[in-house]
Amino acid sequence: LRSSPAFIPKAWLRVQMRHFSHGLLFMAALLPYSLGAEKSEETPDASLQKPCSFAQSGRDGRDGRDGRDGQDGQDGLSGPPGPPGPPGEPGAQGEGERAQPSTFTATTGTLFYSLITADDVRQNLLGEKFQAFETPTYTQSINFGKGTLTRNRIVRVTLAEPNVLDDSAQYVVTATVSHHNPVSPETDMDLFITVSDGKETVGYWTFDEGNLDNKQEPMRAVEGRSSKIFQPHPTLTLFPGATKYSPEHTIQVKLGIKKPASGIGKTFSGISHINVRQYTKVLYPKNGIYLDLYRDHAPEEYSIKYIEVRLERQT
Repeated sequence: LRSSPAFIPKAWLRVQMRHFSHGLLFMAALLPYSLGAEKSEETPDASLQKPCSFAQSGRDGRDGRDGRDGQDGQDGLSGPPGPPGPPGEPGAQGEGERAQPSTFTATTGTLFYSLITADDVRQNLLGEKFQAFETPTYTQSINFGKGTLTRNRIVRVTLAEPNVLDDSAQYVVTATVSHHNPVSPETDMDLFITVSDGKETVGYWTFDEGNLDNKQEPMRAVEGRSSKIFQPHPTLTLFPGATKYSPEHTIQVKLGIKKPASGIGKTFSGISHINVRQYTKVLYPKNGIYLDLYRDHAPEEYSIKYIEVRLERQT
């Protein structure tokens, strides 16, 4: 009778029911794991497994906006200058002359040209082509003080050496000499400007302002033997109207072709003065051609600013 359900105590039944419910709850908790294990055996591909129900994947982040272009930076300070470059190649030699010659007639074939100044003589730029027979001093001019001899040659410029030119050809020498007396234009300073072949000499005798007051011509044609002491044979002509001394005197002498030389002297003395002269002397270019300057009286002083001279062969 005790084993009959009708006689089971209620307290015992409650205990048993509680244990049974606990077991059901435990089995229910294990059920998902057993099912997942079975499913994993059926689908070995891990990519098909579902994640845990409480793990959610995050959303993809949005792409960031492109940044704005930066502004151009300011120019930096200039660097120090670089080292100088190598020198360039020298340019071609120019064909110009130091000064335009004081010529009267058109000739061709320049054989010699020079514009001689105090610096040229001081530095001996002409070498043996320039000879001074008295010792000069130099400022901006070539200065010759008082000498000891009358009609003494003070300067010779060699235009052509002997045995270079042909006697049968005609040549023209044009020379301008700018000179003055360092004391006063009225002080005596009568310079001879001549052309020589080393044996004969032709040219002009220039006069200072004191001579112009005596109505003498500013330039007088002269000729004679070529030597260190000149013995000229001048022609004297009165020339009214010459009242102003000019420091520049130009002569032009034609020589050659075995005929007597001819000359033209030009200066400006209040009015333009030209002295034309047919000489009796014959100059032979084969002997050489020279420009010779002579003093007049021994006490005279000369300051020569420049000598411009050209030798041409005339056609």
